[in-house]
Amino acid sequence: MEPLFVGDRPVSGQSLLEHLANAIASKAQKNNEGKENTILIIDNRSTSFELEDLRVALSDVEKLRSISVFKQVWFYTGYYSDPDGGNAEWSLCPVLLPRHIEERLIESEG
Repeated sequence: MEPLFVGDRPVSGQSLLEHLANAIASKAQKNNEGKENTILIIDNRSTSFELEDLRVALSDVEKLRSISVFKQVWFYTGYYSDPDGGNAEWSLCPVLLPRHIEERLIESEG
C-alpha cells in the first residue's frame, strides 16, 4: 500500500509569512462572532515549510499582528502517528500571543 499525503499546498513560491497572513486574513473575514476571544490554530498541511521558514516568518510578526483579530494564533504541524492516532509526533508553535503571555515565555527561556 502506498502512503497518501493529503493537504493544501501553498501557492508556488509563497513564503510561510505570506501563507500565515493569508490564512489569518481569510479566517478574520468570516462572519463569526467572538473572534477576539478565539484561538486560531493554523494547520501546516504542506511538506514545503521547515523550521527555518517559521523563524523567518516570526521575525516579521508585527505584520501578522496588524491583520489579526484573534486572541491567539498557533501553527500546528503533525509529523507522524499510527493509523489509530497513537504515537503521534507534532509541534505547536505560538505565532501571535497577547503581549503579557509573550513576555512571560521570553522570561522563562532566560
